[in-house]
Amino acid sequence: LMIPKLYDGRNKTFWFMNYERDKVNQLDFNGFTTLSPVAYRNGDFSQMLDKTWSGQSQAGSTVGTDAAGRAVVFGSIYDPKSTRVGPGGAVLRDAFPGNKIPTARFDPVAAAVLKVGLADPTYSSMIRNIAQLSSGQPYFNSTIWMFKVDQIITSKHRASFFFNHGERQRNNIGGGRYLPVPGLPTSGWQDQHTPSQMGRFNITSTVTPTLINNFTLGYNRFLNANGAPLETVNQDWANKIGIKNTAATVFPLFTFGGADYQGGTIAKIGVGWYGAGANGSKVLKDDATKIMGKHTFHFGYQYTEYFYNEQNYSDSGSYAFRNTETSLPGFSTQTGNAFASFLLGAAHNASHSIAGLSSGFRGPYHAMWFSDDIKLTPKLTLNVGLRWEVITPFFERTNRMSYIDLSQKDPTAGNRPGLLTFKNRPTSTYFGQLGPRLGVAYQVNDKMVVRMGYAMMNTPPLTNNWGYGGFTTGYNAGI
Repeated sequence: LMIPKLYDGRNKTFWFMNYERDKVNQLDFNGFTTLSPVAYRNGDFSQMLDKTWSGQSQAGSTVGTDAAGRAVVFGSIYDPKSTRVGPGGAVLRDAFPGNKIPTARFDPVAAAVLKVGLADPTYSSMIRNIAQLSSGQPYFNSTIWMFKVDQIITSKHRASFFFNHGERQRNNIGGGRYLPVPGLPTSGWQDQHTPSQMGRFNITSTVTPTLINNFTLGYNRFLNANGAPLETVNQDWANKIGIKNTAATVFPLFTFGGADYQGGTIAKIGVGWYGAGANGSKVLKDDATKIMGKHTFHFGYQYTEYFYNEQNYSDSGSYAFRNTETSLPGFSTQTGNAFASFLLGAAHNASHSIAGLSSGFRGPYHAMWFSDDIKLTPKLTLNVGLRWEVITPFFERTNRMSYIDLSQKDPTAGNRPGLLTFKNRPTSTYFGQLGPRLGVAYQVNDKMVVRMGYAMMNTPPLTNNWGYGGFTTGYNAGI
C-alpha cells in the first residue's frame, strides 16, 4: 500500500478487496393458483349454481330438503345469522336469495380488507384463475464484500485484519405464488433479509527462532429476519382494518380451507408474522508453536462466547375460514363457501400469539490444548495431544429462563418431583471433558502421503436457533 506524500507501505502493508453480487429473477410460470373471484368480493356467489363454471355436475340441482321441507340446492350460501332450531331439533338456516350476500351484511373487517385491496385473478374461472410462478423465491439478491490488510510491524511481528460482510435478500412464500411480488399488504409474499458479518484480527510474533505465538480475536454474526415485508411491519394494520386488542406488528392472516369448489384453495390474505434472530460468536485465542529437535509442540487457550438474540413479535391475529359457517348443517359438502364465511366475519377458528419477551442466550466455552509432532524418521511423523474443554452451562443474559427441576418437589402437586424453577443455569459445569488426539503421517513416496488420526471431540449444547424446548420463560397461556 502506498499513498503518495502520505505513506509508503511498500513491503510493509498489503491489502486485498473483493466484491460479489448475484441477482436472480425467476419469473417463469408453472401451473395455476387460485385467488378469490371478483364476483365473490361483491357478495355474488350465484355462479356457484352454474355447473359449467363451478365444475360440479350437481351445481344448481336439488340434493335434499331441510327440516322445514325446503329444497337444498347444491352450491347454496346460507346465512349463519338465521341459524335456529327447527322441527325435531334439527338446525335450520336460510339461504341468501339469489346466492348473493348484500354488501350491507359484510363484516366491517372484511369490508376494510377489501378496501385495502386484493390481487385480481387473471381469468374468470372459479379456481386456478391466475398463473403460478414456478419458484417460491422469484427474487434473490446476494451481495458479499470483504477486505484484508496485512501489516509487517517489525521483522518479528506481523498483524492481519480481515472483515467480511454479506447481504442476502429474497421474497419467499409457502403457497399461492402469484404476481405482483411482494404486492399489497394483503399479499402472502414474505421478505427475508439475512445480513452477516465476520471479522478477524491476528498478531503473529516470532519470540525466538524456535518459538512463534499467534494471538487472535474473532467475531461472527448472522441475522435472519423473515416474515411480513418490512414496509408493512409495525404499521398498526390490525387496528386500521378494525381488529382490536391484538398487536400493531403485521397485517393479520386470513386463510381458507376446504374443497376447492367451496373456496378452500383461495390464497391466503396477509403473512401474519414477523420475527428475527441473530446468532454468532466472539472468540479470543492464543496459541504457540515451539520447535525442539525432532519435536514440534503446540499449546494454547481459546475462549468463545456463543450467542443467540431473539427478536420476537406478537402477531396481529390469525383467522381461518371454511365453508362450514355458511353451509346448511348436514349438507356441508354441498353448500357453503369459505370466502362467503370471510365476508360475514364467521371464522372457523382464530388464534393470537403473544410474545412475552425476546431472549438472549449465551454459551461460554473454554479450551486448552497441548500436542507434540514427533519426527520419528524422515518419512514417519507421530502426533499426540490432549485437549481440555470446559463448556459452562448456557444462560439467558437477563436471568429470565426457567425449567422443571426434577430434584425439587412441588408442594402444589402432592410433593411430587418436578418444580417450576426460576434458575438461569439449569446445570453445573463439568470439568472432565478431556479429548485425546493421536495421528500418524507417513510419506510413501514423493507423490503420496498417508495420514490417519483419532480424536475425541466435545461441542457446546447448541441447537438450531437455540430452540430449547425444555426451557420456558415462566408461566404462559394461549388463546
